Amino acid sequence: MFDAARVALGSKERAIFEFVIKINGNSHGVSEQEIAALRELGTTDSELVEAIEILNTGNSMNILCDALAIPSDPFLTYEADETL
Repeated sequence: MFDAARVALGSKERAIFEFVIKINGNSHGVSEQEIAALRELGTTDSELVEAIEILNTGNSMNILCDALAIPSDPFLTYEADETL
């Protein structure tokens, strides 16, 4: 699993990351206050749409690979290389 703590993210980027992780599990659970908090950090509508589309693309690829029984590449596991 991806560990965001191992990547140097600024407050805005971390908030966007946490937002897309949340909507990945509950897209209907986003509040207006959460969107307002992202905007207070300077997040634009374009950045939100881009982040959501990146999430969507990843999910779509996972579904495609699962449906075709394509395994994950070993290099994708963070545990395999502690230098990341």
